[in-house]
Amino acid sequence: MKTATATKRWSTKRAVVLVAHEYSMARDAIKHLACDQFGNIPFVDADDGDSLARVLGAGLSIRLAIVDLDMPRMDGGLRLADLAQRNPTIPFVALSVSCSAEISREILSIPTVRALVTRKSDIDGIRLAIETAMLATQPSFTRLREETSNPAVQPSRRQARQEQIRYLLSCGMSNKTIAATLLVSEGTVKNQITNIFKVLNVSNRLQAARRDIRARK
Repeated sequence: MKTATATKRWSTKRAVVLVAHEYSMARDAIKHLACDQFGNIPFVDADDGDSLARVLGAGLSIRLAIVDLDMPRMDGGLRLADLAQRNPTIPFVALSVSCSAEISREILSIPTVRALVTRKSDIDGIRLAIETAMLATQPSFTRLREETSNPAVQPSRRQARQEQIRYLLSCGMSNKTIAATLLVSEGTVKNQITNIFKVLNVSNRLQAARRDIRARK
């Protein structure tokens, strides 16, 4: 596992994974999880919003950017919207232990944010988020939200809602976080997840998320 600091120059043609977190121990833990998906790919570090902006603007070939929204100079996570807009080809996984449901919805509305990992997620949740982010066929949360609010786009609003919940489930979110993000009750989320388990023929959340990820590959 090779790592570069934000100041070290990598060839712009060589693919790297960007890990942005305030604490080095957390960055190392994330890299170990990312190795399951990427193998022996080089990593580049950032530890605040300014160093993240510098790395994103350095012209590197970034396969994935895993970004802690709570690190300094991220404006409570809202700075990610500007950074993502400036780098529209880079997929992001956002991490946060403190963002509100409102901020969660704002972050997930960014087209290139493929997953949001919240305080309730464990190691498996982060690993699933990374896998989800790299799916070429992964729908954006924005599109799924439009389908739910526009019956002309999706004949079955219930089916569209289920797709939203499947998406957030594969991001490692808890029922409470999913409910707050979608502005629905926890009971609605629980009922939908029960139906998802039946459709996928699984018995727990991890199995459901992995089955969903394999189906999208």
